[in-house]
Amino acid sequence: MKRRTLIATVGGTLGGAGVVAGSGAFSFVRADRTVEAEVVVDKEAYLRLMPRDSNYVSHSTNGRLKFDFDDVFSEAGDFGEGVGSDSVYTFDDLFSARNQGTRDVSLYFEYDDDAVADIRVLEYPPSPSDDPLTADSPSSEIGPGEVVQFSVEIDTTDTPLGTYETSIELVAAEDTTESLPTDG
Repeated sequence: MKRRTLIATVGGTLGGAGVVAGSGAFSFVRADRTVEAEVVVDKEAYLRLMPRDSNYVSHSTNGRLKFDFDDVFSEAGDFGEGVGSDSVYTFDDLFSARNQGTRDVSLYFEYDDDAVADIRVLEYPPSPSDDPLTADSPSSEIGPGEVVQFSVEIDTTDTPLGTYETSIELVAAEDTTESLPTDG
C-alpha cells in the first residue's frame, strides 16, 4: 500500500469518526439553570381570573378565585342558603378569564372525580353544544387581551344533604391539537 493511500484511509476513517462523535447526539444531559418567576394573585397573572357575580364569586385572602354557593344574601334571611337536592343549577356569567399572555390559548377544566355533587364549567354565553369545558371539548381560542366568560353548573342528583367542598383546575393550552391530552 502506498503511503498516500494509507494516509487517506486513516484520515478518512478519523474524519468519519469525528462526524459521528461531533454530531451533537447524546443520551443524557443534566444542566443546572436559573429560573426566575414571580408568583402573583389571579388578577395579575398571565391568565387573569376575575369574578363577575360578587354574590357567588370573590377573591380569597390568598388572591385566588373562590366560589361560594351556600351564603345567605339577605339581612332579612328570606333568600336561599344553598342549592337544592336532586336538581341541576346553572349560575350564568359567574367569572371570566382574560389572556394577559402573548399567545392564543384555549381553556378547559379538570374536575375532582371524587366530588359528591357534579360541578362543571361552561362557556358563557353557551356554545351550541353547551358541553362542559374539558380536555376533549375546550373553550374557543382567546387571543392576547381577549376575555372569555364562564358559567358554573351544579348537578345534585342523588347528592345527600350537607355542605361540600371540591376543587376545579383550569388548564390553558396554546394549541389544542397538539398540547391537550387525547384519549387515543
